[in-house]
Amino acid sequence: MRYPSPGGRQPSTPRAPDRGNIVALHLQLLALANDLVFAVCLGSDDDTLDAARLRRATSTAYYALFNAIAAEAANLLAIPGSSEWARVYRALNHAPCKKACLGMANKSELPQAIRDCASIFTSLQQARQSADYDPSWVPDNLGVLAHVIAAAKAITGLAAATEPERRAFVLCLLFQERN
Repeated sequence: MRYPSPGGRQPSTPRAPDRGNIVALHLQLLALANDLVFAVCLGSDDDTLDAARLRRATSTAYYALFNAIAAEAANLLAIPGSSEWARVYRALNHAPCKKACLGMANKSELPQAIRDCASIFTSLQQARQSADYDPSWVPDNLGVLAHVIAAAKAITGLAAATEPERRAFVLCLLFQERN
């Protein structure tokens, strides 16, 4: 489902394949982030509202990626529609995922798509924290659009990875190494 865009024009957002009958929340969030940026690019007379839209777009782009990873974990490790599916979906935590992604981003033995996803996850999480919690953060159209494009790239790359690669990735996020 696409959200209507201001002015009736439909922005083009890359779409990852949907696995199963689960509503692809991450694709809806990605489309919403795209639409928020698009609304600002059309221009308005309210700079405060535009800044809020750009902040929300950055945050929503991060949550699109987070939810894509959560759905991937649940789809790979549980039966869609089951209570176990929902349990796996909810098992990811933001800080441990960031820590795991920081460790994966530069491991040359991992596929490039997985390294890119890990790297983008950490940068988007930082951007989301600035957008949501830093009142001095000033968003700009191109920077926020880059966040949305990065989220789309990470989601598409994750979807294109092989099943064993995706499974290894989500298992690293769900189960942290002990020191």
